[in-house]
Amino acid sequence: MNDMTDRLLELLRASDAPLPPEEMARRLGVAYDQVRVHIDALRRGGIRIDFAPEEGFSLGRTPDLLFDKVVQKHLKTRIIGNRVIFRHEVNSTNSLAMALARNDEPHGTVVVADRQTGGRGRMGRSWESPAGVNIYMSVILRPRVHPEIATQIPILSVIAVSRALERFEPTLKYGIKWPNDLYIESKKLSGILCEMRTGRVGVHYLVAGIGVNVNMTGMDDSISETATSLCIETGTTHYRPVLAALMLEEIEFAYDEWIEAGGLLPFMDYWRERSILRGRTVSIGSGQDMVTGIAEGLAVTGALQIRTGRGLEEVFAGDANMSVLKE
Repeated sequence: MNDMTDRLLELLRASDAPLPPEEMARRLGVAYDQVRVHIDALRRGGIRIDFAPEEGFSLGRTPDLLFDKVVQKHLKTRIIGNRVIFRHEVNSTNSLAMALARNDEPHGTVVVADRQTGGRGRMGRSWESPAGVNIYMSVILRPRVHPEIATQIPILSVIAVSRALERFEPTLKYGIKWPNDLYIESKKLSGILCEMRTGRVGVHYLVAGIGVNVNMTGMDDSISETATSLCIETGTTHYRPVLAALMLEEIEFAYDEWIEAGGLLPFMDYWRERSILRGRTVSIGSGQDMVTGIAEGLAVTGALQIRTGRGLEEVFAGDANMSVLKE
């Protein structure tokens, strides 16, 4: 998949009538036979494209694609999501968003893809990213705060996604695993990866990447025992554009609340009520840096508070041992 394929998809989306292949080739500035090459690439990616011999190509019924105008139709925000960049396929929405931010793409720009070929999670893990079923989205943020404070944004992001899911599918119970994962019981539903570039005095830009398993059912054997989706949990498929819009609304609300409060204090009760680690024995780190104890809660700094034999300790980064979820 490449930029030309995305341009062709956008051309079909914007047209009210079928387009003859000759006209498509002219508008795209490519040879006639290249139109068919890119059409075939889109079809292999799960996009329905119809063809009528006397008329040409048209986009079939694909209401679930996260096109900019489809998401924005359901969106009620001031800034975040004013610009939505859709790609049928990318290596990683975070990688594209970071490149765009480096070239001065404004605060609130959103990159969303139908499929990722190199989706990334925390701690260098991969994130399975098939087409047509999930949400892969990255938001460019430009907070005017010290980098140490900006490390709280993963906390804001997971709270925002949790709030959005509670609005979208309130029949399910969502749990937050520090620092930024969402679970349904012992299975992971959503993960967040934040990356930022800093200068000597502040943050240049930060990208919050969010993955949510929405309509995914057939999972790779390596994650089938540890991951789930909304569809698996409810037995029904869900309309992704509405959930994407709700997520962006809640991200803007949480971000504004955080800026106004100057920290995480307004979010403490919400986190405490939904933490799946609180009261459990956890182990974070490795070797001599391993911290083991009872998870007590979230500090206003975003650190995980752990009660050990040495007293109450705060851990600012790491991955809590997953085995504690199965006790």
